Amino acid sequence: MARHVTSYLRTHRLRWGLSCAELANLLGISKSSLIRYELELRPIPARVLVACELVFGVPGSELFPGFYEAIEDALMARALPLHARVADRNDPFSRKKQALLEAMPGRLSGRPVL
Repeated sequence: MARHVTSYLRTHRLRWGLSCAELANLLGISKSSLIRYELELRPIPARVLVACELVFGVPGSELFPGFYEAIEDALMARALPLHARVADRNDPFSRKKQALLEAMPGRLSGRPVL
């Protein structure tokens, strides 16, 4: 990946006494893929992220906070120009877009309000 992303997948795996092979089997992936995700050498696919959430009972943002932060940064960078385009409009669809965009930071981890 282009930037370092923090992963606590290995921490959770070890906390529950799972070997790489055991967790990889539960997730339906190869052991080498799991190791790449743990070492942050490869971005984790959504289906594996959801499977990790189900296995460990914690949100993906706790398992992969750096991954989430990278996605949040990119998302907010794309949201700002859209917000600027609809900010002065008063039609119903623009107001809906404004409400959606202004609520996004509250769903993200510690982002400023638009």
